[in-house]
Amino acid sequence: MFDVGGAASAAVSKVWGSSLTKDAPAPAPGGGGGSFEMDAEELEAVIGLWEAEADKLVEDAKIIEDISWGFTPPAPDDASVGYVDAGVNSIEALRSQNDSMLKYAQEYVNKLKAAKEATVAADEAKAQALKTAE
Repeated sequence: MFDVGGAASAAVSKVWGSSLTKDAPAPAPGGGGGSFEMDAEELEAVIGLWEAEADKLVEDAKIIEDISWGFTPPAPDDASVGYVDAGVNSIEALRSQNDSMLKYAQEYVNKLKAAKEATVAADEAKAQALKTAE
């Protein structure tokens, strides 16, 4: 991140001296590998939010489909046809983006559901272990 001892530092030193570069901070060490956990109820809430987003994207797809049928040139001239072609290309890009977002949301919901199942299974195993230990 810092160019200590590099060409930029040498150029700065010519103007300002070495006082700016000699006290440059050392790079920050790497992270400690933290973790993040959610319980089953929190996961269920997040799943609901993502499913709602997926539902919105399905509705958007219907609207995009309806819009795509409305593109017809008002005249057969090149300008009119070119304008409509540009509109169709734009709608196709929108459809592709919407499809991509829908696929992402659906796959993420599936991953969240798998995580919830794993969380529930782990919680049940811990509860069973506690009962056995008593």
